[in-house]
Amino acid sequence: MQSIARMKAPWVWLFILSNMAGGCMLGPNYRETPPAVPAHWQAGQDASAGLKAVDPQTLKDWWKSFGYTGLDRLMKQALAGNLDLKIALTRIDQARAERSGTRAELFPKVNLGIGAARYENPLPGLVPGTRFNFFQLGFDTLWEIDLFGRQRRRLEAASADLDAADEQYRFALVTLTAEVARSYIEYRNLQNQQIITRANLTAQQQILSLTETLFREGVGTRFEVVLRKQIETLQEQLTAVIHHAVTEGIDPQAKLKPSGVDWLGDVPEGWETGDLKHFVSFTVGWTPPTGQDHLYNGEFPWCTIGDIDSEIINETEKMISATGVVGSRIQMTKKGSLLFSFKLSIGQVAFAGIDMFTNEAIASFPPQSGYIPRFMFYSFPVYIVENAQTNIYGAKLLNQFPIKNAPIVRPSVCEQEDIVIYVDQETSKLDTLISKYQRELELLSEYRASLISYAVTGKIDVRGLV
Repeated sequence: MQSIARMKAPWVWLFILSNMAGGCMLGPNYRETPPAVPAHWQAGQDASAGLKAVDPQTLKDWWKSFGYTGLDRLMKQALAGNLDLKIALTRIDQARAERSGTRAELFPKVNLGIGAARYENPLPGLVPGTRFNFFQLGFDTLWEIDLFGRQRRRLEAASADLDAADEQYRFALVTLTAEVARSYIEYRNLQNQQIITRANLTAQQQILSLTETLFREGVGTRFEVVLRKQIETLQEQLTAVIHHAVTEGIDPQAKLKPSGVDWLGDVPEGWETGDLKHFVSFTVGWTPPTGQDHLYNGEFPWCTIGDIDSEIINETEKMISATGVVGSRIQMTKKGSLLFSFKLSIGQVAFAGIDMFTNEAIASFPPQSGYIPRFMFYSFPVYIVENAQTNIYGAKLLNQFPIKNAPIVRPSVCEQEDIVIYVDQETSKLDTLISKYQRELELLSEYRASLISYAVTGKIDVRGLV
């Protein structure tokens, strides 16, 4: 019994030592750190938002929820021909191969060699004509026991590299599909804008034609035609006053310097010039998926282009719910922010009179250091719209990129105050005249309608006038 105990003792100690060494692996154990949501996001402010990871399978065809066959076709072409995706897939294959090679280091290495040769007699003088065959068989094995966990740590690192390559592929996939979908939606919006623009042009042409016809037939008056032309002239003057004040200032004696922008020309020496992104920041809203009532009809005001019909917006036609806000991850537009429409009705501006959310057609500029809000109100429509592209139909096209890179100027705060006071006074005079002429047109229309009604109903006798 003692001899058996002596034989078992070394194996017991070897087992104990191996387990002790297993607890002495190199380096600390990896601990995953969940990404923190930025505090300015709505989800970052609500700890009970219940965020969860997106299913990777959903990311492969999320755009199909729009139901556009044209978008599906474009996505197939983009996914098949995009080089970034192909590079990401190649890096996944590379990471898998490196992981397989690293994992193989944990197992024994076995080498087997076999050889055969035929030799002539090395002593032909003694034994002439003798030949013999020589065969060789070699076998060896090597196993480096991972006593301190170096190879296992390398395997963990290789596995992490593979996961990172997978995430890089998903990132490239989401970025590509998002850009294609955004461009396609903007294209469809521009198609709708074209339809609306053509409809408005047709309506204006019909109004002009009708006014001229009424004048020729004696139903309309020359005074009405003159009023319409005066209103058009005043509106052009109003635009010119604002444009001149925010691009050249109101001091005719000011020294000028080249702005470096072709359309802008010279500007006063004390004005700063540069791209918009160097002076101010802005956010863009979003639209929750339509057809889901629980995302709408909530407690949060949600501003669309149709709400920008006055200088200050204190209420919106539509509302969204907290679920819609968290699901879309849109940022809140704070009270006092400048709202700028850059789709369809490009260049319309207003101030947010309350905290609200907006759709993706509105850029929100919070109060900025170095800028008076009303100067932004007057100047941004001039500078940003000038940086817009134009399609073949002459319509202006804007997105976040040309907005960020629009060349703008920034006078001193004192000069901004003087410009705002001047523009407020001049535009107030012109607005008063425009409102007066528009009211006179309305009264003429009401008077004409009343005359027609009285003549048709026999309340006045027009037989002697024919």
